[in-house]
Amino acid sequence: MPTNSADLTVDAAHPVRAVFRLLRPARWRVLGAVATFVVKDSPTWLLPVLTANVIDVVVSHKPVRYLWINAVLLAVVLLQNIPTHVLWVRLSSRIIRHLGIELRSALTAHLQRLSIGFHSRVGGSLLQTKVVRDVENVEQMLQQVGQAGTSAVFVLLGALILTGLRVPQFVPLFILVVPFTAVLIAAIRKRSATRNEAFRRRVERLNAHVNEMAHLMPITRAHGLEQAAVRRMRGTVEEVGNAGFALDMLNGRLGAFSWVTYQMLGAVCLVGAAFVAYTGTFAVTPGDVVLL
Repeated sequence: MPTNSADLTVDAAHPVRAVFRLLRPARWRVLGAVATFVVKDSPTWLLPVLTANVIDVVVSHKPVRYLWINAVLLAVVLLQNIPTHVLWVRLSSRIIRHLGIELRSALTAHLQRLSIGFHSRVGGSLLQTKVVRDVENVEQMLQQVGQAGTSAVFVLLGALILTGLRVPQFVPLFILVVPFTAVLIAAIRKRSATRNEAFRRRVERLNAHVNEMAHLMPITRAHGLEQAAVRRMRGTVEEVGNAGFALDMLNGRLGAFSWVTYQMLGAVCLVGAAFVAYTGTFAVTPGDVVLL
C-alpha cells in the first residue's frame, strides 16, 4: 500500500513520535503483530506461575492430578510458541520491510528534486549511505525494539497482574521498575544521541573518502601518491573505529545498568518473600510469589 510522503517526515528532536508517525499507515497490522507477540511471549510470565503450582503440589502434598494438570499446561504454553513465533516474524517482517521500501522510495524521490549543485558537493557515496545504510539502521532499530521492547512491557504488565492477584503486598517492588527505567533513560539519552550522531557522521565521511579514493586511483598511481592516500584513509578509518568504540562502551554501560537494575529488583523480591515467609509476617506459601 503506497504511503503518503508527508507521513514519512522524521523529526530528529522527537524520535518516538517520528516512529509512531512512520507506523501510522500500518497501525492495524502493528496491533495484530502485538497481539500475536503477547501470545508468543506468554511462557515468559506463565512459566513462573506454573512452576510455583508444581512446587505447591510437592510441598503441600496435594493430589497428584494437580501435577499432571500443570504438566499439560506447561506443554501447551511451550508448544504454542512455535506457530505463534512464526506468525509474529511474518507480521513484523512485513511491516518493517514495507516501511523500508517506502522510506527508500521517498528518499529517492526527494533526492531527485534536489539541485545539481547539491549532488556535486556531497557526492554519490553520501547518497548511497542515506538510501541504504540509514534506512537499514531504521529497520534494525524497529526489529530490536519490537522484540525486546514489547517483551519488556508485557513481562512487566504480566508480573504486575499476576503478583497483584496472588501477593499484592509485593506489587510496589515491581512498580519501582518504572522510575528506575525513567532515571536511567534520562541519564544517558543525551550522551547516547551525541555518540550515535558522531559515529554516523564519521561513517558518512568514510564513505565519501572511499568514493573519492576510488575515483582518484588512476591519478594517485600515476603520481606515486599511494602512501599519501593510505595515510589519509588510515586517519579516517581510525576516527570511525574510535567513535565506534566509544559508542560500544556507552551501550555496554547501559546494558549493564539495565541488567543490574532488573536483577536487583528480582533479588529484593526473592529475599523479601523468604523473610516474610520465615518470620510469618503474613501468610505466604511457596507458590504465592511470582518472580519473572
